[in-house]
Amino acid sequence: GFTVSIQGQVVPDSTWRLRKVKNLVKLIALAPGRRLHRDQIIDILWPDSDLRAGSNLFYQALHAARRLLADPVGGSSCLPLENGFLSLTAEAWVDVDQFEVAVQSLKTSDHPTPADYQQALGLYSGDLLPEDLYEDWALQRRESLRNSYLGLLQDLSRIEEERGNYSGAIAVLQQLLATDRGSETAHVGLMRLYALSGERQQALRQYHTLREVLQTE
Repeated sequence: GFTVSIQGQVVPDSTWRLRKVKNLVKLIALAPGRRLHRDQIIDILWPDSDLRAGSNLFYQALHAARRLLADPVGGSSCLPLENGFLSLTAEAWVDVDQFEVAVQSLKTSDHPTPADYQQALGLYSGDLLPEDLYEDWALQRRESLRNSYLGLLQDLSRIEEERGNYSGAIAVLQQLLATDRGSETAHVGLMRLYALSGERQQALRQYHTLREVLQTE
């Protein structure tokens, strides 16, 4: 979900008033390099407006966003506009960025530990912007982040299984199914882990659960 804090103080949701002001900040926070051209923003947020109307709406939304996000101490803006490009300053902390950095770090690490995976997984707090499920600009990033999260869980379960920590691997796959109940790989992994743990009946129950899920979905 979308939340903003300044100096540790959460900006109340009621103060945003206009949805487009929120979406302006979301767009910049998620844009590559936290930078997007004004015309692109107008095309995304006000696609039916002509050039003049769209430009006016953009500057109104930008003014409102800057006022809400102004540093109460320094008063500086974190949304500079230069040469037509609006950006979010590097000082801003974005959880999506932190999660993606952690994922990349695990991919390039020679010997990542379960603790490293848990730390990265802790940065993922659910599907990106659930309040914007039908916004095209959020869809691809949401799926990418979700797949990264599921991939981390799959990798962590494999590591725990290789270490002989079957109960830990089972817990991780159960966490995966809580997000993607139709994952055949996770169901099969649980069946194998239950069998390795001597829990034959639980393995059979997991098989029947998988059948039910596949029939439903």
